[in-house]
Amino acid sequence: MKFENKYVIHILPVSAVDGETFDLPKEQNAIIVCTSHNNKYVYQCYRENVLNLDFPDVQNANYTGAFNRTHARQIINFVKNLPKEVTDIYVCCEQGASRSPAVAAFLLSISGRNDDAVWCNPYYSPNALVYKTLCLEYGLQMSEDSVKMKVLKNEQAFRMAKQSGECEYERWELLF
Repeated sequence: MKFENKYVIHILPVSAVDGETFDLPKEQNAIIVCTSHNNKYVYQCYRENVLNLDFPDVQNANYTGAFNRTHARQIINFVKNLPKEVTDIYVCCEQGASRSPAVAAFLLSISGRNDDAVWCNPYYSPNALVYKTLCLEYGLQMSEDSVKMKVLKNEQAFRMAKQSGECEYERWELLF
C-alpha cells in the first residue's frame, strides 16, 4: 500500500527552523521533530500538524529509548492523518543528518518514489534502525540485507564525495 500524497520533504536540523524557514502558509506545512532539542519557534507558531518524538540517534534497538515500533506507528499515523491542505513535510532532528533523513527516505518509499535521493547523498547518514523499523511497521518488505545495501551505498557516496573534494560543506535541506 502506498501513500497517495507526494509531499515535498525538507530535511533540516531543528535549530534551523525559524520564521523564515517556511515559504507556505502554516496550514500547508507539517513538522516531524525527532529530537528532544527544544525549538521555541516550532512550538509557539505551530500547534497543529506537529509531531514531536524524543529518541536518541542510536543504531542499537536495545539502547534505552531507541527508536521502536511505537515511534514508527506515531509517524505513520501522523502522516496518514494529515489534512489535505498539507503539501510540505519538514523532518527535523538535532543535526539534520541521521534521524530525519531516515524518516524522509521512508516517506519517499511509501509514496512510491525512489529513496536514493537520501541514501546516495553524501551529506546524510540515515539511521538504519529508524528506516528499517518504519518500513517493517508499515508493512514495506525490507530485509536486513536490503538495509545493509542502502547503508553501503550511502557510505560509498560519502567516500566518493570526500575523494573528489565535494564534501567541504554541509547541506541541510533537501527538497523532493
